[in-house]
Amino acid sequence: MRAVILCGGIGKRLRPLTDSVPKVMVKVRGEPLLTHILRGLKPYVTEAVLVVGYLKDKITDYYGSHFEGINLSYAVQSEFKGTAHALLCAESFIDASFILVYGDTYFNSGIYRKLLTQKSDGVIVAKTVSNPSDYGVLNVVDGYLVNILEKVPNPPGNLINAGIYLLPFEVFSACRRIPLSLRNEYELTDAITLLITEGFTFKPVVIDAWIDVGTIERLKEAENMIF
Repeated sequence: MRAVILCGGIGKRLRPLTDSVPKVMVKVRGEPLLTHILRGLKPYVTEAVLVVGYLKDKITDYYGSHFEGINLSYAVQSEFKGTAHALLCAESFIDASFILVYGDTYFNSGIYRKLLTQKSDGVIVAKTVSNPSDYGVLNVVDGYLVNILEKVPNPPGNLINAGIYLLPFEVFSACRRIPLSLRNEYELTDAITLLITEGFTFKPVVIDAWIDVGTIERLKEAENMIF
């Protein structure tokens, strides 16, 4: 199986750390965030595609073509137009279902076992939080995802999108068919919702230990997390 990791983010809220390195290269517990993600994928994938952008040479020079037995390829996102746009940059490397991970997440990689054993077309990892309006919120009915609501003021629940997925190959077609969002981006969550309206099934699996390393404060929290 292959994985795609979105690594193009600038990490403005992590400055000054990201003045000289991309967000995925910020260190957590002594190693780059991307190293933790790749190491967690080792038992499950043989190849990973890294979608790079901001300061991409910092990533390609550090990792090269292999990481601890995983073959690495690189796709360049030259413009930042959202998560669906980033994923489309990796399309030529993928020909079947695959794992997708947002590169600014730090989490217990044991969740992949649950991810890969669900009986559905796709799977999305979810996390229960106290501030769901800051995230994309999952609308789940009878164990299946209905849609994802991006940062709405009165979300229907507190189960949020953790940025870890098992996606069918057809998601690429959906990414090409969605309009720009209100944030003027092409959102992967809109592509997933489109697939659901077309009959694809997605199940959520809930993770225990997870954090979005998007700010200095959250980076400090990640430093104290042990899996």
